[in-house]
Amino acid sequence: MHNWGKSYQTSKFVGSLFTNGLIKNVMITLALICFPILMALILFGLRGDNLVRWTALLGSMAEAGWAIFAWINYLYYCKCSLRFEAYWLEVLGISGKFDMNGLSMTLTLVITLLVPMIILFSWERRIRRRSLYLGIIFLIEMLVILVAAYYAG
Repeated sequence: MHNWGKSYQTSKFVGSLFTNGLIKNVMITLALICFPILMALILFGLRGDNLVRWTALLGSMAEAGWAIFAWINYLYYCKCSLRFEAYWLEVLGISGKFDMNGLSMTLTLVITLLVPMIILFSWERRIRRRSLYLGIIFLIEMLVILVAAYYAG
């Protein structure tokens, strides 16, 4: 079996970001979960079809780029799970744990690559409340990522 982690180097800068730990696994997981919520809230407040379309497309491409970044981190540098744990009320036992391993990273990558395609396929369609429609798509994306990360942990 080939060890891809030792033979693959994208560049010295990106490699040093991964190996020196400047990009923490916690932040990768948290950004993948929280960014679609932020995009949905932004889209709910926007008016004008062109502004909503372009904002949604650029936001979904940014999320897809971040998911590819996380996938490369997982596949070639980390070989670990991307974990986020939070203990909010430890006295009551309320905590949250989200973990992204191979299967959940694959599902996250698929959903983040599908959202820009959904936006492009609905580009010319007549949609009455486009900001609501696209905001709900981002919320569905967040829920899929959240469920994948929750059940992986």
